[in-house]
Order: sequence, then structure tokens, then C-alpha cells
Amino acid sequence: MRFFLTQAAPRLVNRFSCVLILVSSFALTGCAKFGLDCPNVATDQKSSFMAPAREFPLQIRADDRFTETERESIRQAVALWNEHGQRVMGQDVFAVQFAPVGTLAGDKLDGCGLADREGSRGFVLWREDASSQWSSFGFESRTPAITLRCHAGEDLIKQTVLINTGLIQPVQLSSIVLHELGHTIGLGHSCVEGSGADSYKGCTGINREHPYRIAVMYPSLWVRSVPSATSPDFDQIDGYLKSGGTVFATSGSVATAEVKSSLRDNDLERASCVLSL
Repeated sequence: MRFFLTQAAPRLVNRFSCVLILVSSFALTGCAKFGLDCPNVATDQKSSFMAPAREFPLQIRADDRFTETERESIRQAVALWNEHGQRVMGQDVFAVQFAPVGTLAGDKLDGCGLADREGSRGFVLWREDASSQWSSFGFESRTPAITLRCHAGEDLIKQTVLINTGLIQPVQLSSIVLHELGHTIGLGHSCVEGSGADSYKGCTGINREHPYRIAVMYPSLWVRSVPSATSPDFDQIDGYLKSGGTVFATSGSVATAEVKSSLRDNDLERASCVLSL
């Protein structure tokens, strides 16, 4: 788990990170809360927001080291958010361009301090696949992506999303980008670690069919090994698929990974509020 909130003087800029965890069994993460006045959002979601972006479409500079297959997964995630943006405000939410994004060092992983070729306001999607570099940043192998945000008052002014493609199955990349882009527009996780509060439902005890659990913005994805095709228990795969899994082969065995290929009601309702500000 990762969660920190600091205040940078003298600009009164808050810096924090949101982490998505990839798990073999359910795990939870934390994310900073930010209150918005959203009358059409459920009471237990009132504090499930972060400082929102204000100007659309947001120009996303994506690392040109992403492969063409990975780029297509990113474009698919962008297209889903843009479809909703067109419905809510008549314009796209994101515009993505693949370009060099430079390098990062462990002592620079600060949402407000990250260098930005485009000036003080920038939105970057950064690729990594080296485990040694990832661990030097202080990230665990169960953490495939992290969002570093910088906001001044109520406005998001800079964000970098780091994705370790070496820690995920290719089928999950679009789901992870979809989730991180949700943070970009100002969505926190669909539930908060622990028992929660009246204004922010806790993840503890949520079953797999719960609207907050199936949401793109739920704070974890799973990967599971399942029996081989010759095993009498192979029919377990059907259960994994029904809970959002996609079967793939890895190292001669069969596994399944959770995939979220569409925005769900919880994501859409909260996004509609943010995009209507």
C-alpha cells in the first residue's frame, strides 16, 4: 500500500500518489479524498473524489517506448473516456500523443517536482519494465501502476502515471490505463481501505457483484492460476470468467487475469459530476 499527502511551501501545492495493486488475492490501496458537491452521487461516494482537472481535452504525453500493441491498449482506454466526455460535455476528455518523456530518478518521484517538457502543467504516461528500476523507486512487485498528482488548491496542475509493463499481463494494460485516467479527471477509488465512513464506503466486505467492486476505479485487479485443461477442475475457469477474468496461457500453464473493458455505473456517475464542473 502507498499513501502520502504533503504540502509544498510556499505554493501551497499538495502532492500525493494513488496506487493500483495487482494481486493473487484481493488487496486494497489508499487514495487521497477530496470533496465535491455532486447531488446525483450516492452519499457514501461524496468523498470519493480528488482535485479535478479543469480544462479539456487533457493533453496526455505517452512514453514512446510503449510498443504498438501497448499503444493500442492505451488508445482503447482513451476512447472509452472520450465517449463519455462527448455524452456529458460534447467534447473529448483526452488527447494522447506518443513522444519522448525523458528519464526519472528515484529522488524525483514527486508529483509536483517531476520535470515537464511542456511547462508547469503536464500529464504524462510513463513506461517502465525493469524490476531493478521499479524497486529503486520504492515500489513493490505487486504494484503495476502509480499515479503521482500535483494540485494547487482545487485544481490539478500536473500528473505522471507510471506503469510497469513487466508486472502485468498484456490483456490487463487497457484496464490499468482506464483506471489511471479516471484518477486524472479527479476520481478516487470506488471504495476506501477498511470500513470507510458515511461519505466514503469501505472496501471491506464488498462482494464481487457490488457496483463499487466491479467499477473500473476499484483499487485492485487480480491474476490467478487455474487448473490445466487436463485437470478435472478445469471448469473452475468458468467461475473466474464470470467474475471478470480473461484466460491466457503463461509458461505452459493456464491462468486468468481480471479485465475491465468498460466503464461501469459507479465510474460513469462520478465522472459525469467531475466533467460537468
